[in-house]
Parts: sequence; C-alpha cells; structure tokens
Amino acid sequence: MIKWLALSSLLFLTACTDPFIGVPGGQLKGEPSPLPESWSSVPDVIQVEFRPSEPYSINIWAVVDGGNIHVATAESKWIPFLEANNLVTVRIDGKLYELQAQKVDSEEDAMSVAAAYTSKYDYEMTGDWKDINAYRLVARQ
Repeated sequence: MIKWLALSSLLFLTACTDPFIGVPGGQLKGEPSPLPESWSSVPDVIQVEFRPSEPYSINIWAVVDGGNIHVATAESKWIPFLEANNLVTVRIDGKLYELQAQKVDSEEDAMSVAAAYTSKYDYEMTGDWKDINAYRLVARQ
C-alpha cells in the first residue's frame, strides 16, 4: 500500500506543471494580464517561470521595493537561466505577468532589497552585498 501511494504521488507530481513547495514545475498557466499601475504589495510566495524555451518555474519569496517586485537568493539553479535569458513570467493570484529581470547591481539597491526581505519575512540576508543575487522584475521592453 505504501509503495502504491508513493508511486501515485510521484506520478501526480510529475504530471503537474505547477511548482509544488520545493519541487520546480514547467510552464505556468493562468490569465495573461496587463501590469498593474503599481505593485503595492505581493503575496508571501509567488510563482516565477524562467527559461521560456524550456519553462522552469518555482515558488519564491518576493518583495516590493521602490515600486518593483524583487526576488533574491544567494545561490540557486535559476540564476544561470536569467543570465542566458532575462524574460520571466510571474503568476500572482492566477494572473500571468510578462516581465524581465534586471540584476540589482548597486550596494544601495541591494541593501534596500535585503531590508525589504528582513521586514517582510524576518529573514536577514548575510554576507557582502555582492553575494546577494537580487533581481528587479520590470515591464518587458
């Protein structure tokens, strides 16, 4: 019985394209939507799809800083995806937003994003600001 449950759970997870907790997914589904006039806030967890040619999506913490959504990490599998192609799709509340990621490359901006993470999640980013891989998600150009 336990083997059957484990096998059926694995088949269920691999059949889904949505990310599930820490398991990445594929192409996000939802309602394509125009960008809001402002990002006043975002949920604790959003879904971000990287690598349009072979979609890879994850659940990730996100903050709003300076009116833009930001995602950040010390290290992650998705960083090389952004380096190769900065186009992303974000899903919030079932709506899809087409954005592009811009690396946060100044100490002031990186520290501001880190402070937003600390405020929202009570999580302090440590290390040198250059070790923080923070990305600003903005309208595609």
